[in-house]
Amino acid sequence: MADNITGQETLHKLNDEAQNIIPNMYKIWHDIGYDVDTINLFSKDIFNNTRALWLEMLQETEERKYNLTKKVDMLQKQISNLEKKLNLDVIPAVYENEPLVILEGKLKNHFNDLEQIKEERLTEAKRLLQKEQLLCKSLGMKPVGINNSLPTEEELENFNLYLTEKEDEFRTLKESFKNTRESVIKMMAEMSYTPKYDFERIVCNDHEDFIFSSTNMAKLQELHDRIKDELENMKETANNKRHELINLWRYLDISEEDYREFLEKHSGFDALTIAALNDEIAKCKGIRMENIARFVKKLREDLISWWDICKFSKIQRDAFRPMRYETCTEDILTLHELELARVQKFYYENSAIYDLLNKREEMWDQMKELQRRAEDPDRFHNRGGQLLAEEKMRKYFNKNLPKIEIELQNLIMDYETKHGVPFTINGLTLEEYIKQQVDEHKEQMEILKQARVKAREEKKSAKKTPLSASRRTPGVATSIRAIQTSLKRKQVDRSPLSTLNKAPRMANSENSRPKAHGSKIRRSSRVVRRLLGSSMNKGRSPRKLLNVTKVVDTSNSTACSSSSKENPVYQEFKEYLGNRDELRSTIVPESDSSIVKPKKKPVKTPVKPSRKHLSPRITPITPRVTPKSLRVAESPRSPRITSTPRFTTAPSNVHNKF
Repeated sequence: MADNITGQETLHKLNDEAQNIIPNMYKIWHDIGYDVDTINLFSKDIFNNTRALWLEMLQETEERKYNLTKKVDMLQKQISNLEKKLNLDVIPAVYENEPLVILEGKLKNHFNDLEQIKEERLTEAKRLLQKEQLLCKSLGMKPVGINNSLPTEEELENFNLYLTEKEDEFRTLKESFKNTRESVIKMMAEMSYTPKYDFERIVCNDHEDFIFSSTNMAKLQELHDRIKDELENMKETANNKRHELINLWRYLDISEEDYREFLEKHSGFDALTIAALNDEIAKCKGIRMENIARFVKKLREDLISWWDICKFSKIQRDAFRPMRYETCTEDILTLHELELARVQKFYYENSAIYDLLNKREEMWDQMKELQRRAEDPDRFHNRGGQLLAEEKMRKYFNKNLPKIEIELQNLIMDYETKHGVPFTINGLTLEEYIKQQVDEHKEQMEILKQARVKAREEKKSAKKTPLSASRRTPGVATSIRAIQTSLKRKQVDRSPLSTLNKAPRMANSENSRPKAHGSKIRRSSRVVRRLLGSSMNKGRSPRKLLNVTKVVDTSNSTACSSSSKENPVYQEFKEYLGNRDELRSTIVPESDSSIVKPKKKPVKTPVKPSRKHLSPRITPITPRVTPKSLRVAESPRSPRITSTPRFTTAPSNVHNKF
């Protein structure tokens, strides 16, 4: 770095140079011979020129200082304005005692920095504006732009966020357009539809130039909905045509194999398919017109079936007057088809009501069946838990049947509110219909009860007549009871009318029990001992106790109810069986031939003498025993044993305990 030259040093140097140069100049002037005036003139010129040079240099320096000062002021102003435009919060710098040249450099550098920031912002703003132009062109929008020519950082950031939202919107609309366009093209292909309008062609063919404006997107959605509706209408039309065609084929008694090929060939729903279906329908209708009477009859059968399904009353059915027309024309056929379609539509529109009504009917029928079973006298003979299952079913129906009726009533109220007409079942409201069913069931049960009482009274009165069972001839008794003593097991009649109530006779003491007299058939002592030993020594199992109820006259079961508390006769009978010491019966041998030995001399079993003035009653002859008759004299007051599925009277004179 050069040494710093001060003003004093410059003066000394100028003085030294002046002392050397000026004396030499004067010497030269004298040597030349200039006169004094000339030398004085030259001396003034030297002074004036030197002074002028110095003044000029001073002026130039002053001008430079002025320019620097002016430039500094200008830079400061520019910096201040630029900082305001750039919206920079900068603390003003303090330049005290700073040389103008250094101050100028600093200000110039700061100004250049601000200019760079300005340039960057302008470049970013230009880029964002160009981006906005493209987005607005694609979205069909008017550009918003930037209000400020030199946007601030915040303005650029907000504008960038705005463009980001528009980009997202553009991507969403583009994706939606892509999906909608593909759907439209697919539906058009299914319909064999060719674009006819400009907008349709733009969507299908020139989709790259599509403008995603709100108007165009709305039109695109309208196009999609219109094509979709047309497609659904064509599908529905084709399906209806096929259904109509199938019905016509069935009416014409055309087999499925004959028309299956046609349906497979025309399985679509485009315009050509619908046209082919229409042609076939017209052809079938032409054939139908030739046999219109048969088709009207078939439609009437279908109509009656649907009336029954919808539970229409006679008034509702009679309202369709063409049903009674004898002439058959195309108009009559059309009226029947329309009526059938109306009834079917009514059913499907109210299918929830009919489904619930059918469910209620099933539960009501099962409830009636349970009540009929409860009146069955032989219901307590069941060993498989049927009574418990019936009780569970009864509780289930009692709980759920009212719920179904309430739900059904709500649906019917909704229907009546919507249509303003009552919903009837066979011409009755729901309450009337349910009441009618309950009354009919009560009437049936009352008739059944009266029939049971009448049968019981007839049987009681029949025993007092001379032709009662106790007074019949031996041949008659034998023919009647021979069926009952067969070794083959027979099922007990479970109908309520098959038995009569004999509870008073079964509830008495042992004197009222039937007494079995000894048989006159002569058997070996070995057979007697075997039979008596099997019945005396072996303990009774619960299974044998249950079988006793089958030996008792089933007429006693009419007094039974669904609960043992409501049936004192049956409860007393069970307690009586449980308290007995021994059951005087034995199991019938599977084969008599294995027990009876005809070669041995039979032993006569002792017989208890019968009562006075009473003729013995002839018992039937067992088919598998010896040819000699088997007779057992019984007391006429003993209950008649109507069924012997497992047990029979032992061949001894021991009284039967039941």
